[in-house]
Amino acid sequence: MPRLLTIEKPLLLKVLYYLNLQELLQLAETCPQLQDFIYNNPFVWNSHVLFPFNDSRITDTFIQQLVPKITRHYGIRKLKVIQLPLSWLGYLYIFDQFAHTVDHIQIKTKLTVLQDLVHHLTIFASNLIVLQQDNHIPITFRQYCVDAPFYYQVLSDHHFFGNQTVAQITKLFFTTATNSNSGNSSSSSSNRENDTNDNLGFSQLDDPPFERLVQWTVGCTDHLRLNQNGGDSIDSVVTQLEALVSFLAGRQVTAIIDQSTPATTTHSPSSSTTTMPSSSSNSFYIMTGQKRSQDQLESTNRQRQRLVSPSLHTSSLYV
Repeated sequence: MPRLLTIEKPLLLKVLYYLNLQELLQLAETCPQLQDFIYNNPFVWNSHVLFPFNDSRITDTFIQQLVPKITRHYGIRKLKVIQLPLSWLGYLYIFDQFAHTVDHIQIKTKLTVLQDLVHHLTIFASNLIVLQQDNHIPITFRQYCVDAPFYYQVLSDHHFFGNQTVAQITKLFFTTATNSNSGNSSSSSSNRENDTNDNLGFSQLDDPPFERLVQWTVGCTDHLRLNQNGGDSIDSVVTQLEALVSFLAGRQVTAIIDQSTPATTTHSPSSSTTTMPSSSSNSFYIMTGQKRSQDQLESTNRQRQRLVSPSLHTSSLYV
């Protein structure tokens, strides 16, 4: 048995508290007993150790390998994912592990990633509605990540609300949230929400994934608040995210725009690398950075090829 494990657990937890994420993962690799203690102890995983700011080593691959190992618990109340090289995929894997416990999520990333989040959260939320209407078990964020094209196709086959684009469905969520907030002041909040959702074909989720979330802070690292080129501004993207997240939380979530100046320094990548899964893997990777407003809900092979692409680059890991 490692000598560290002979220390009383409260004292050992105090020692682990002062380790950063890299040191913690390296310690977990030294022996099975320490690995079991670290990954299965909820007191090890606090907000201060997860997802270090502006660390280029925290990639989608890193998140997919780390996050499922961490025991699920209610100790993490705030998530900070600031200036990390993650696509929508990495964020949804994080949500899958921590959505049930956090009351505040802070994200700061590129505008294209925020747009991708809007796109995929729209499809995810719409599938939850379809499954609930059909009295089926809801999907998880992880299930969506594993086969996003399938759930996209579900909406195409379902002719979801008669709309042909994902952007139009996003507008429905926005309209629902807007009408719920600006309803007749003489009506109760719950009545306004139910009436609005019924009018649009929505219904409150029986088991919202963001069950405790009350605040959502979003920052953009590469765009001004107002886009002079006529595209989406950070304001409009945050508004769309607020509507989607509020629906997934089953309550109105306060959205705040982080206007702090982006930092430019980054950590040096680790020397060890792991190649992303090939196209034969069970995981699919959606191309990021595309304009989402023209994604038609149609069942053509060309459309699926536009959305699905294996990732070919390598990603650095800590250990």
